[in-house]
Amino acid sequence: MNKIKSVFKTRKKLIFAAGVALVVLTLFLSISLRQTSPVVKPPISAGNQNPPVVQSAPELKFIAANPPEGPQETFDVFAQTFFEFSADVDQSTARVSVSPNIAVKATVYSGEKKVLVIEPTKKPWADGVEYTITIAPGLRGIAGEELTQEVKYTFSNTEPAVFEGGDPVLIK
Repeated sequence: MNKIKSVFKTRKKLIFAAGVALVVLTLFLSISLRQTSPVVKPPISAGNQNPPVVQSAPELKFIAANPPEGPQETFDVFAQTFFEFSADVDQSTARVSVSPNIAVKATVYSGEKKVLVIEPTKKPWADGVEYTITIAPGLRGIAGEELTQEVKYTFSNTEPAVFEGGDPVLIK
């Protein structure tokens, strides 16, 4: 033990300088490693065999329409059509067209956020006319999902030939 004390006394300045150098080096390395530099990816070229992977938002998928496509019998000339999707829909991104042209509105109700509801606004569906509703790509879900393929839905609306469900009512 005496030997260690004598070495320490004679080389006190050297040991102190080595300790200070070790502390400074540790601080320098910790600060250097905290600073991150941006990762630069090489450009895609013929010589680059591993192009970067691009992450895209999940796709918004069309699930079903109600009522089903085809001829429909209903007295409701302003009948709604319901389009269900795989995620909650942002109605502000809906681009809907109808052929033959008729003004419609697209709505998402708070209780069914995965459902886009299409209905005429000014003129009703005409009896016996075949309509095609088209929802354009670009419809987005509220989490960023995107519809990548258009949705086409074709139907015609006719009044039922026979009224079922009660006695006829005379309107004057």
